[in-house]
Amino acid sequence: MGTKRLKQGCLKEQKLNKTRGLRKRQEFKRNLADRRERGKRNDIRPDLVFANVAIDELKPSPHRARKTTPKQLELVVASIAESGFCKPILVSAGVIVDGHLRLEAARYLGLSEIPVIECSHLPEPELRRLSLALNRTAELGEWDLDQLKIEFEELIDLDGLVTVLCRSPSHYATLASNASGLMPPRYECRRRV
Repeated sequence: MGTKRLKQGCLKEQKLNKTRGLRKRQEFKRNLADRRERGKRNDIRPDLVFANVAIDELKPSPHRARKTTPKQLELVVASIAESGFCKPILVSAGVIVDGHLRLEAARYLGLSEIPVIECSHLPEPELRRLSLALNRTAELGEWDLDQLKIEFEELIDLDGLVTVLCRSPSHYATLASNASGLMPPRYECRRRV
């Protein structure tokens, strides 16, 4: 009889968990629908202006909430030096909305102009929210560890594990341990010479 109650208790708990999960999904869908309705814009796909702008014409945002570390700067400088300036800075009337670190890296590399995307169609409160959201959303993502393992293996096979991804053997060890043992131990970090 005790086993029957235990099974009934387990089934009951499973049903409750299933119901909770269903409620959470429904609530998420409602919240998403509410956000869509609240945030509807007539210009959800505005005409953005892409241009190369002199670095001296760009000003940092007075509302910048993220600090730059020397290590971050070093990594971004290495990335731009290796791959070029591939991600434009987002600006509004010459003030940076997103890309302060890339601007610092460009200055370090001695660039006189950099690519920007002008988004002057947004009012000040929306620009500030956008800046925070762009900085925060990357932190919320998670690595697909299986895909990360495949990427590392393919880059290593191509002899292309770039210094930005892996600065030293100890950095590789940290990345490998974060990948929950998915990284093959025989590989070492290689630097391009």
